[in-house]
Amino acid sequence: MTLVMSYICDRFALQVSDRRLSRGGSPLPDEYNKAVVWCAHALVGYTGFAFVDRRQRSPQDQVDEWIVETLFRRKNIREVMQALEQEAPTWVNAMPGPWRPQAFSLVGWAPQPDATVRPFAGLVSNFHGERGEIRATSTEEFSRRVVFPPPGQWFMSQVGEPLLPSELRAVKGGLRRLDAQGAGPDRVADLLMAVLALVSSRAAGRVGTTAMVSCLPPPEIEPVEAVLLTERRGRPTLHHPSFFYRGPDPDSVTAFGPHLVCGENAWSEPSVEYFNESGSDMRVSATLRGPKDKAEGRGTAQTNMPNA
Repeated sequence: MTLVMSYICDRFALQVSDRRLSRGGSPLPDEYNKAVVWCAHALVGYTGFAFVDRRQRSPQDQVDEWIVETLFRRKNIREVMQALEQEAPTWVNAMPGPWRPQAFSLVGWAPQPDATVRPFAGLVSNFHGERGEIRATSTEEFSRRVVFPPPGQWFMSQVGEPLLPSELRAVKGGLRRLDAQGAGPDRVADLLMAVLALVSSRAAGRVGTTAMVSCLPPPEIEPVEAVLLTERRGRPTLHHPSFFYRGPDPDSVTAFGPHLVCGENAWSEPSVEYFNESGSDMRVSATLRGPKDKAEGRGTAQTNMPNA
């Protein structure tokens, strides 16, 4: 199980995902990435199976790696969601058992014909209904659902560990108050992180305590490669795409980032090393790679990505 919460409004897209994976129903001891950023236009998280191979052994078989491979060369949001919808059944339906729930939660920006971008939230799932409700059974086919919040309004979605009615009322009430105050992504992230901590405390073993926070302000109209910036104790901002690792130790000199994929390039799970207390002196390293069918793009050379 997991918990992925997504928020979208006119000013920013935000997604919070925990970093716990399970194998055979038992939580794995280490942390694992579940967040993928597509072309600075969409944040993608998932719930369900953590591995695309039923043997669940190789890190290369983790679902986040599969998402990266699936999103190579996608040109727009429609292609992104269509690819997830059409290609997920090839491995999900090979899993054992009649109950095989899998869902992909997306939030971000959809380019429009008038050269603007429109905020959206998307869901690709085999166990959600047309209104996003959870069905009692999973199906062999996936379906997709897209919500475009009206101008001036916000939308929040959640997949994975269900929120209790009291938790859901509290988070929506908090988001309404923050929206009325014109709060930025930093305060929304604080609220969602508090909800994740609350759920993790009652759902021990199913939801992790560490998390990835990713934030995208409105981008340029054309999907392009973009570096997400981070700070040691920073918070999401409206000024540039950003990610923030929230680990068990706030004083740790090591942090992690989401996968970044656009066109034929992907930065696989950046890692961050801080060299001073403020975090102004840092190094971000990642593995640059390309699609499997492009042999020359499968190198694993490390590349430094300096913070701005």
